[in-house]
Amino acid sequence: MLRKKVVLIAVLLLMFIAVAGCTDSSSSKSNNEPAKSTETSKSEKADLELLDSSIVKDEFGTRYVVGTVKNNTDKEYSYVQVEINLYDDSGAQVGSTLDNTNNLEPGGTWKFKAVIMEDNATKYRIKDISGF
Repeated sequence: MLRKKVVLIAVLLLMFIAVAGCTDSSSSKSNNEPAKSTETSKSEKADLELLDSSIVKDEFGTRYVVGTVKNNTDKEYSYVQVEINLYDDSGAQVGSTLDNTNNLEPGGTWKFKAVIMEDNATKYRIKDISGF
């Protein structure tokens, strides 16, 4: 099981590297803060908006950062990715994680679920939400 997770993370990192220069929109949020949209003006929302996020634990004790991203445009995103930094109690970064999806439809929402592999990670920050 651990080997599968390591292979999955390696594949996801390679995908991230491949699309790193192809970003369209971004939004940031820190743990324990109310969800906010990144607004370009008082009436415009970010193309990819973070609606909510939190840390959850499944029945096996595995922890995840979960949340919802909304496509506020009239175009389909063929690829969307959320990047998350992980921190310990002292605020030191102890790792990172990510999740991605394909074909996010106009006006659609995506429920992401990014695994936390670091046992000492207690806080997180959504670093970037990007897509093309």
